[in-house]
Amino acid sequence: MIWIVLKTAPQREIEVSKDVAQTLSLATCVPCARKFRKGRAKGNKPVLIPYLLPLLPGYVFVGCRGLFPLRKIRDLDYVQGFVQFDASPATLSDAEVDRMRQMAHKSRVETPGGYETGDAVQIKSGPFMGMASLIGEIRGGEVRVDVQLFGRATPMWLTADRLDKAEAA
Repeated sequence: MIWIVLKTAPQREIEVSKDVAQTLSLATCVPCARKFRKGRAKGNKPVLIPYLLPLLPGYVFVGCRGLFPLRKIRDLDYVQGFVQFDASPATLSDAEVDRMRQMAHKSRVETPGGYETGDAVQIKSGPFMGMASLIGEIRGGEVRVDVQLFGRATPMWLTADRLDKAEAA
């Protein structure tokens, strides 16, 4: 399979990828990292809401066997053009696109406990033992959890061995 690179409008990479896949039945790739933002659930309870953040903002990879329908691709909403060399679209091999996918997968940080940002956990030792929380950030072997104290979220840095996985509420 041969891949080309599209230039897209800002913050429209995932939308363009879905549009190309659905309307033209072509393979697409948008290397993304999964991030979380703070939000509120029912009862004003703080939660972390997941979203995807493209690692290469403004670009979508499109794969095809045979000839690319360049005119149809260019006519799609939010497509601004192609990455070109000498007036023809630059091409990539499957191996190069797979390498980018692997880099996106490796960008995820793993802790000794196997936790990810947004996981529901329970503190199993210390003065806050038994309190439920959500993981807000992971840095090395330490995890930042947001504990509810006095009606507001208070960030605390703990080692992964002081946490247990909990059921999300």
